[in-house]
Order: sequence, then structure tokens, then C-alpha cells
Amino acid sequence: MSQQAAGRSLAEIQAELTGATDGTLAEIAAIPDDLPATSRRDRFWSAAPLDAQSPSAAPAPVAAAPAEPVAATPVAAVRLGRGVTLVLDTASHLSADDLAALHTAAADLLAALADRNLVPPADHSGESA
Repeated sequence: MSQQAAGRSLAEIQAELTGATDGTLAEIAAIPDDLPATSRRDRFWSAAPLDAQSPSAAPAPVAAAPAEPVAATPVAAVRLGRGVTLVLDTASHLSADDLAALHTAAADLLAALADRNLVPPADHSGESA
């Protein structure tokens, strides 16, 4: 029966094992003397890592390169409501009429997002979003 199975806490077991000799630890671990050497990995942490070309090594993931580089370009962003921003692939100036039309068109979307708790709750303290 293991010490933990006997109801001892890990802290108790750790305190007992601190400073224990290799012989004491081997006795507690109850490792059979006839265990084949190939079953043990002495100092595994000091071994060199597997060669990347080794068949037993997992292949490294390869990120697909974009078909053609995308140049950095300015975009327009419009805050539709609390936690919702619309990004437009245009740098042109949006007029007050454009913003009003977007606000009107977004009302149903904002309501659906709120119903599904996908946006922060409305602030009823009198501040606008």
C-alpha cells in the first residue's frame, strides 16, 4: 500500500523523504533488483534531444506562407456599440450620414449579440457607449 493510500498527505511524505539517502529512496520505491537496465533511463534529462530527422521525432508543424504578401493599409473602424467595432477595408472618410446609417443598420445585430450575452452588458449609469 502506498503512503498516500494509507492516508498520508504529500507534505508529510515530502518531509520524510527530504534528505533521504539513495538507499532509503530505493527501499521505499521498491524497485526490483532484477529490473532490466533497458527499462531504466538514468539521467534522462542530460541526454541530447531527439534529432529532428529521427523517425521517432514528431514532424514540426509548418506554417503556410501567404500566397502573396499583403501590404499594410489603413482601414476605417466604427464603434457600433459597447464591445462591437466594425472594421471597413477603406480609408475614406465616413460622413455623419454614413455613421447614422451604420448605427441604424446595426441595431438588430447589437440586440442579438446582447440577447446571447456576446457583448458586455449595457451601462445604465447615464454614460453613452
